[in-house]
Amino acid sequence: MCRFEKLISDVYLIDIAWRICIAMIAEGILFNGKLPSTMDKATFVTLLNCIADNKCDTDCEAVKMFLDKLAVQATASDLELLKKVTSLVYQRAAKFVAVGIAAILREIKEQRCTVLMTGSSRLYLWLELIQSNVQSLLPEYNEVNLKYDDRGTLFGAAMSRSVYS
Repeated sequence: MCRFEKLISDVYLIDIAWRICIAMIAEGILFNGKLPSTMDKATFVTLLNCIADNKCDTDCEAVKMFLDKLAVQATASDLELLKKVTSLVYQRAAKFVAVGIAAILREIKEQRCTVLMTGSSRLYLWLELIQSNVQSLLPEYNEVNLKYDDRGTLFGAAMSRSVYS
């Protein structure tokens, strides 16, 4: 279970996105091939969290403001690439979660249930994606509902479980 949790943890996901973006900078695809001096890994984590939390609208205003504070000249193409990388990394995590949920549901043969997700992961932003992936993996399990509880404790999970039962 620990390996699975690591595959979907924010720290791991951000590290994947960081490595992708560093490679894109090295190839000259992002930021005109120059890593801004104000952009270290910690700053980049904040940037990707900003993108994920805001689910960037078309102009990514929150991200533009963040980059402006860092004096980073980002083009519209840079913003699109950052959005795309963040989205793909979180979609990958959502697919991992869906596979895990599908495997458990198949094992317990429960076609009608509520699955409660807890913790601090940003996966709550992708509940619809996880839900659709579970549905595509197990189309006959059409009454599986996903709920997110941000309390992230066993007590909070138990309380939420009693509410959703």
